[in-house]
Amino acid sequence: MIYICNFYAHKREGVSNQIELLRAHTDGYLFSAGIFLDQQYLLHKDISQKRIILSESEFKHALPDFVKSLPKNEKIHYFSEEQEADKLKIFNSVPNNLYISMYRKPTKKYAFFLKKFKNLSRIYVELESHKKILIKCGIKPGKIIISNSPSMFKRSFGVRNFTNKFLFASWNGGSIKSLTERGLMAILDFLEANRKSVCNILLRDNETSLYKKIIKKRGLDNRITLSNIDSIVDLHNAFLETDIVLFLMQKKLTKDVPNSIIDGFSLGKPVIMTNTVDFAKDVVDYNMGWVIKPNEILEIKKIKETYKEKSQNAFKYSKKMTSANYIKDVISGY
Repeated sequence: MIYICNFYAHKREGVSNQIELLRAHTDGYLFSAGIFLDQQYLLHKDISQKRIILSESEFKHALPDFVKSLPKNEKIHYFSEEQEADKLKIFNSVPNNLYISMYRKPTKKYAFFLKKFKNLSRIYVELESHKKILIKCGIKPGKIIISNSPSMFKRSFGVRNFTNKFLFASWNGGSIKSLTERGLMAILDFLEANRKSVCNILLRDNETSLYKKIIKKRGLDNRITLSNIDSIVDLHNAFLETDIVLFLMQKKLTKDVPNSIIDGFSLGKPVIMTNTVDFAKDVVDYNMGWVIKPNEILEIKKIKETYKEKSQNAFKYSKKMTSANYIKDVISGY
């Protein structure tokens, strides 16, 4: 099995970790661009571990010939963010069976684009609602598999009292646009409205100067921690030490099942999130957190009243979001 994606950031990005889970199980190869989060390209260790990681330009240049060089019986699993005309042309130029994992809500346009792949064997989606959209657009149900996003953490839960500690683990850029759209400004609004609360923000790059200035201007220096996380152990500890995961995106930007939320659930951490992604419906249906509108601010009083119940529900739900279940779901389609 060959795994192909436009980016790679092992241990620092959810989809890359999913690919590694599958590669470990299938002994598969990875061919990827390392354009995400200052990923280094093509280290000796990568070569020995069957990872071919190139710069973005090198990846685009090499991909057509690489795909054409594969044995005809080699399966290709491609991780897709959006419809890409160049990938359609490349994958249709060979007879190899194609598997596509997508992690955004499919539009009708995207669904009809998928139908153009000549050798498409399976499509993996994150939610039942996504599968229904594809079926409605004429894709056969047997070709669609729901593969639940896995947590990076082993499931563990202990009853915890609410202590006003929050965590945000989806940092990606510090421009004013990114800070606004990704909910970083909303976090400041939340802290100003709830004066006993603190928040740990886990960084994935060092573009923090503007945000630090805004934090200082608002007088929130002693209530916000910007943390550089270098290991899975540090990441795990950061989640353990919090009460609730924040996901206050102001517009639809990310995966429809955000990895930071799933990681929190596996440790019994409920979420406060906006209704900008489809997964918000599951959070409401299974009572695993608080779903609000963009720019809405939740009062601490409402959180305290139902905190333990939502924590237990989040942990219970995480039972299906394990690495073993993810591997089983995906491999069932090979």
